[in-house]
Order: sequence, then structure tokens, then C-alpha cells
Amino acid sequence: MTARKQALSDLLAKVEAGGTPIQPYLFQAVFNNSSHVNCAGEAFSAYADGSLDAALALHNAVLPRWAVDDLSQNGKLAGHPWGIRLAFWDGSNPAKNKHVIAGWGRNLGGDYTPARVWLIAILEALIAGEDA
Repeated sequence: MTARKQALSDLLAKVEAGGTPIQPYLFQAVFNNSSHVNCAGEAFSAYADGSLDAALALHNAVLPRWAVDDLSQNGKLAGHPWGIRLAFWDGSNPAKNKHVIAGWGRNLGGDYTPARVWLIAILEALIAGEDA
């Protein structure tokens, strides 16, 4: 496992666990800032403040060719408050098509916000990208 993949996996575990505040420096260890986006700051705002604007800015910066295919409460009746599906579709090479689903089918607990579930999906997509 690469050091980056390990750092992403460690951060994912902390974000999924919740409860304990995550210090901003843990996000800085994983996200490099693009020329126009403070990725670590946006990730922290998505986690700590539940900011959908921050989750969107982070998504656009680190997964620019991925689309939000679904962000909803589809699983609410099953006890899963939020779910998101991120998708990458490469029309010229179907073998490169990918998707990441976060939220549905898990017991997320009461403190999950849509932005936090989106952050989890972003982290899972980045981890999957480390294997590509």
C-alpha cells in the first residue's frame, strides 16, 4: 500500500467513525491544494460544518471528471439517512467506467450530514484511484 493510499484510508476511517473532532492538519496531510482551491480547508468544512458548498468545491478540485450521480435520502426508510453515488464514465473505454457508493447500506449513525457522506465518497474514489 502506498503512503498516500494509507493516509487516505486512515482519514476515511476517522471521517466514518465521527464523534471525535478531526484536526485540520489531518486533512492537510492528504489533500494538496490546487491552484484555486484550499482542498484541505474544503474537506474540513465538509466534515466539521456539513458544508455542501465545501464538498462540491473539493469534489470539483480532486475528481473533476467524476459526476454526482445521486445524492438523496433513498435509503431513509431502511435506516440509512443519506447516500451518494459518484460516477466516472469514459465513453471511449467502458472498462474505465467506475462508480463509488457511500452511505446506503450502512449504519451511519445520527451525526452524518449529506456533506460528510459526500466527503466519504470522495475519499473512497481517491482510494480506488490509487489502485488504478
